[in-house]
Amino acid sequence: MASGGASRRLVAQARIALPSIPRSSPHAPRQSRGPHADLPGPPGPAGQASALSPGEAEVIQRAAAHFLDSTPENNFLLAPTEVRGRLQSGKSDFVLVDVRSEKEFELWHLPGAISIPVREIAEPRSLAKLSREREIILYCNSGHESTKALSLLRILDYPAFSMKWGMMGWRTVPATAAALRAIAEGTTGSFPTAP
Repeated sequence: MASGGASRRLVAQARIALPSIPRSSPHAPRQSRGPHADLPGPPGPAGQASALSPGEAEVIQRAAAHFLDSTPENNFLLAPTEVRGRLQSGKSDFVLVDVRSEKEFELWHLPGAISIPVREIAEPRSLAKLSREREIILYCNSGHESTKALSLLRILDYPAFSMKWGMMGWRTVPATAAALRAIAEGTTGSFPTAP
């Protein structure tokens, strides 16, 4: 497993090696005659051009291997109860990032969260909103999109975590906490008891 310094060197190499690729649409699939057809690199699947040279791909593969080798047992996932506790503590040693769409963020978001949609997380203007000095807690609706962002940020050496089960988990925190307290206290309240 590489040290923190080695990880930062890999990330620096990846930043230098990656070409700046203009995109007309973040959702448009790449085609062999599309906007990326003239980029260097070996052909991708079904004749598609690759945006990476073999050397660039090697740097990214090393950074990805470091990420996978350094992933702890909890996979950088935090339970919704832990996130709630951190919010209630009033500490400012973390930033909460909602990776859902702007529209979903405007409808409702966790207190103090900032919005960086998952498709924009790697953009320089988005990364400029984040710090390597504070933990980053990501969330989405189910945990799926936030784990994509988590992987990317961890490969780039950011101290990122994802809220397990996303908003689905957040909405069940009070009920789950009450059930766990009842079990721990040996009381059942309105829970059914065994005959």
